[in-house]
Amino acid sequence: MTSIQGISSYFTSDPSSIWKIPESWTLEDAATVSVVYCTVIYALFMVGDMKPGSSILIHSVTGGIGLAALNVCLHYKCEIYVTVGTQEKRAYLKENYPQIPDNHIGNSRDTSFEQMIKTETRNKGVDIILNSLSEDKLQASIRCLAQGGKFMEIGKYDLANDSSLNLLFMEKEISYHGILFDVVFRNFKEMTSIVVKRLIEGIGEGFVKPLPRALFSADEVEKSYKYMMTGKHIGKILIKLRNEEEDSVSTFHMMSNPRFHCDVRYTYVVIGGLGGVGLELGDWLVLRGARKLVLTSRSGIQTGYQQQRIQIWTTYGIEVKISMKDVTTQRGCEDLINEATELGPVDAIFNLAVVLKDALFEDQTQETFETSLAPKARATLYLDQITRKLCPKLRYFVIFSSLSCGRGNPGQSNYGMANSVMERICENRKREGLPAVAIQWGAIGEVGLAAKMQKENKELVLSGTLQQKISSCLEVLDVLLKHNYPVVSSMVVAKKQQKNNIVSAVEAVSFVLGINDMRTISHYTTFTELGMDSMMSIEIVQLLGKDFEIDVTSRDVRSLTFAKLTEMEKEKTNKSVEVLDKKTEEGENLFIQYIPNRETIRLSAVKLNSLIDSPLQAPSVFVLPGVESIFKTLEYLTNTLKAHVIRVQNSNDNPEDSIEETAQNTLPHKVRDTSFYIIGHSFATLVALGMISLLRKTGNIVIGENI
Repeated sequence: MTSIQGISSYFTSDPSSIWKIPESWTLEDAATVSVVYCTVIYALFMVGDMKPGSSILIHSVTGGIGLAALNVCLHYKCEIYVTVGTQEKRAYLKENYPQIPDNHIGNSRDTSFEQMIKTETRNKGVDIILNSLSEDKLQASIRCLAQGGKFMEIGKYDLANDSSLNLLFMEKEISYHGILFDVVFRNFKEMTSIVVKRLIEGIGEGFVKPLPRALFSADEVEKSYKYMMTGKHIGKILIKLRNEEEDSVSTFHMMSNPRFHCDVRYTYVVIGGLGGVGLELGDWLVLRGARKLVLTSRSGIQTGYQQQRIQIWTTYGIEVKISMKDVTTQRGCEDLINEATELGPVDAIFNLAVVLKDALFEDQTQETFETSLAPKARATLYLDQITRKLCPKLRYFVIFSSLSCGRGNPGQSNYGMANSVMERICENRKREGLPAVAIQWGAIGEVGLAAKMQKENKELVLSGTLQQKISSCLEVLDVLLKHNYPVVSSMVVAKKQQKNNIVSAVEAVSFVLGINDMRTISHYTTFTELGMDSMMSIEIVQLLGKDFEIDVTSRDVRSLTFAKLTEMEKEKTNKSVEVLDKKTEEGENLFIQYIPNRETIRLSAVKLNSLIDSPLQAPSVFVLPGVESIFKTLEYLTNTLKAHVIRVQNSNDNPEDSIEETAQNTLPHKVRDTSFYIIGHSFATLVALGMISLLRKTGNIVIGENI
């Protein structure tokens, strides 16, 4: 039995949690026993102090813990009440446990079991409740307790959501206990030994026995979890890694991923170790066995979070040294390596340092290039030279590069060059038989620079990739560090969703809930009543928000029904159509405004509105529209002029005319006044200049300050 790494081919277990398997059992049988029976023994005997003849209500009795509790309570001749969620599970219970009468079997999907308990116990209630239900069913369960009863909470939904309880229940002197055997197993070895000893006694007495199970192969892990989420299983769900063999020493072949391990005797150096990614990498190294860490930072510890992480590591017995050596200089790098060697031989160096000076190439300077190259290219070059002499046992020389080098990113030519230099150093080391790997990361989410830029509402675009979660980065690091290539990459490529793959929100949610035929259920039944658990609720909230832009909270989704969801989706669709229609109408109106007037389009000169309406003495202004002959864009100007404004337009009958020819054809309309102004818009500016040039040649105009 182990608290972590249960789904693996190898792990080291605590000797106190190991017990001998009876000869009549298979390993598959034994795998159904340990966790559920230990949880039940701890809950009922260590916490609940159950005695023979006690009355107990076991919720969701056909689950692993429920069946284990049922076997224990039958052995101790308790008065047992149970709940199940489906008719199939009720039929299983009646067939395999005929000792439980029909009037002691309730429904776990609603609160009707409360009335069952009150009726059968004559309003007395039960001594113990083993609960896995939530919300209103949890409240109803508490009301089923007898005077001085004990409530054993094995579900974590209400605990995680910090749900409240009515203190009036305490008038009956009841007690509420959260059963977290995983915490007991990790932190209280003496208590764990007592529980395991009681388990072994139970095997001998016959009440600890194997449970029914659903079996999945090693390549069906995801399928097994989805099956568990449906809530249809009875007993346990097992993942089978290998066939059971009579010979305890045998060869077993299976596909596996290499795993990075640290040596407790050696030191691990992380340059830029106090940054967001650096702290996560440090934590990863500690989990992989590192006991000596050297983290570098130009400014040292500056935040409470940094201090907290380091304090947590020190409580684990980790030696942590914060170095402020300047790694951009050769002397600083040498001092850093000497400092690290004092703790122990250096086994791995990770360079995460980065300084961004983004700008378009024409705006880049020698200074911006030097700033970006210093912590990356220059530091890596010095570390390469120094580690050859001072780190003879170095196994890993790891550089964090970027896709801005491998695929390019606008505004980061200096940053890309810095990464490129580091990669060439790694390639050179690899050719010489030295350890080296440069990892081209995409945008890393949650921590680090990319996450900071997003929090500051800066647009983040990196070569068509999405942000990669830091947990995913650390997971793939195992594989990347074992590659024999000098340069490797890790990214999450953004995929465009095809329209023909988009389904309705109702279809998507029904798929998550495992409902194949919507006609078999009521559309007014809540998702919770249809079997939605906490994992499903999170998946549904994310699905609705991401794929259908329907925003609901984790609290709202509990009371959501398919009828309400259909209404929300229809409302969303109608709103989208209204917005689209409005934009289309606005576009059409704008387009119509720019259609030339049929009556005036053929006229060479047209008087326009201005601040001068009567034939008063005022200057004349000739306005030439652009090549499209549309005057609408200039109305805001001409309406404010204190002048006689005449629109002059050239005929479009001869589109091949040159600018000089167009000016010559337009010119006769301008020479009636001795003083006038010309305004040319867009292409017409060239025509206006051509007209002025012609006037100067003919001597009909003198260019002055006001023209």
